Amino acid sequence: LARAAAARPEIARALAGQADAQAALADQQRDATLPDLTASLQAGQLSDAQGNPGRLVSGSLNLKTGVLGAQVRLPLSDPGEIPNGVALSLSGTFPLLGSGRPQASAQARLGAQQAALALDNARLGVELEVRTRLADLQNARGALAALRSARDRAGVALQSARARLTAGLGTEPEVAQAELNLAQAAQALDRAAQDSALSALALAQATGELDPALLGSLPPTLPTSAPNPASSLPTDSAPTDSGARP
Repeated sequence: LARAAAARPEIARALAGQADAQAALADQQRDATLPDLTASLQAGQLSDAQGNPGRLVSGSLNLKTGVLGAQVRLPLSDPGEIPNGVALSLSGTFPLLGSGRPQASAQARLGAQQAALALDNARLGVELEVRTRLADLQNARGALAALRSARDRAGVALQSARARLTAGLGTEPEVAQAELNLAQAAQALDRAAQDSALSALALAQATGELDPALLGSLPPTLPTSAPNPASSLPTDSAPTDSGARP
């Protein structure tokens, strides 16, 4: 579950959406709390007799946005002797009617809540998929163990039938039926091994670990295909006359 939470793209998208919604909510709360104030400072030759400034350095800072501005004024002509001075100003806007801030704050809170719900839904969906794939793999491996036992019993039954035939206590149809049972058990085991391998791949995909370039790094507990039952059947005592079989 931890690997899936870190690797699944839908959870990453939900986390990014939640971060954006929280950032928007923080901006809206700051906008609703801080007034739009701008502090300005001017230093230099503020004004001559005609009201024209000379050499001047000024700066401003908006307290809400945090924007800092600076300006330097250098006249092309000599302004003459102008007394130096410093001027400080503070301006601000305070909306009283029709600001729309309550609606914007409500929308930002709603967006943050929706983003949190989307993240919870993504995590629940991934967790459900991972648990389902894990249960399928466990069931497939349990069936694989049961079918392996059934194949072993079929092999023992075939050996017993051949021994009885050699001792004159059995018949060739009994041996043929035991061979058929062993072949069917081996085929069922092979299908179960394939199902178990597919279940393991589905689990790896659910956890976000399935990469076509890294298929060799799958868990080593994956069952391999069952051996060919025909290779384990001796041919010396197999019946050759098909007409003798029922």
